[in-house]
Amino acid sequence: MSSTEQDDLYINTYTTLGAFVVAFSTLLKSLAGAVVAAFVATNHKMKLALVVGVFFLAGGIANVLMLPSPAWFTALDLLGAYLPMAWLGAKIATKPAQ
Repeated sequence: MSSTEQDDLYINTYTTLGAFVVAFSTLLKSLAGAVVAAFVATNHKMKLALVVGVFFLAGGIANVLMLPSPAWFTALDLLGAYLPMAWLGAKIATKPAQ
């Protein structure tokens, strides 16, 4: 089976539910990585959390370039998963105790 045939088979079996599961996992890993980075950091918590988000974004770009995916998934993945979740994770980690 050639690479093109394998790609076509993969695209035909790609389900919307599977895409949502993958999108949710990318949201969670970016959020969790940013929270951990901000908790561990003594200074520059937001910057370090965003650096984690940038590293995950680089991996996401590589993933989108290597694996075929629907356009909505690519947009959600690259625009909504990495940097916004890293920012949110830093906000969660730096929230003052009440």
